[in-house]
Amino acid sequence: DDAERRGDRFTATTLSRAFNIVWLAAEGPDAARLQLRRATWVPIESGFHLQHWYALRANAELALYEGRVREGFDDFSRELDRLHRSTLSRAVQAVRGEALWLHGRLIVALRKELKSPRRHRRKLARISRKLASEKGRRYLDAWSAMLRASIAMVEDRREDARLETVVAMGRCHETGMLLYERSLRWAHGRVLGPLEGRAWRQDAISKLQRDGCLDPERVLSIYMP
Repeated sequence: DDAERRGDRFTATTLSRAFNIVWLAAEGPDAARLQLRRATWVPIESGFHLQHWYALRANAELALYEGRVREGFDDFSRELDRLHRSTLSRAVQAVRGEALWLHGRLIVALRKELKSPRRHRRKLARISRKLASEKGRRYLDAWSAMLRASIAMVEDRREDARLETVVAMGRCHETGMLLYERSLRWAHGRVLGPLEGRAWRQDAISKLQRDGCLDPERVLSIYMP
């Protein structure tokens, strides 16, 4: 709001795209979409800029939230080549790593929707290896562990999923990534089953509810589909 009052369209656009999850969690998908539409600063068409990445991520996570998995996967895939060819992807490790993680999450969600755990298996394994090869930042280790846990879950490797969710929880806790840690507690509860895992799931849900989240399970499923 302050950026808009000052007429700073660049900052207003960057914030509405980079932190779109805030509107999605607190006010729902319509509010999140409105923020994306209100973005009035448009980067030059040549190249792929940070604002392009923020919009791509926001729209993909919005699709995961709403269950529009195929649409979200197709839209993301169409823009992926532009991202890979960009200086942004080559120069900014955080963007490169998060793009791999998001691509992996979309494939996991697609495999669940199609009830085809073997579909895209090699592609998903390749993405997981690439993400694991990104070194030097603890948040990258956390994303890599989260993706491994998601893959184990969708492939119904229950013991692997149980161990990987615990490992990933520890990585997220170390880096102060609370929302991701909560998504892992929720996922760990799903792995443990309806009775044994109930306390884990409810703990994650109740913490998001106290933070004002409208639909905690949908938000948590964005990160652990």
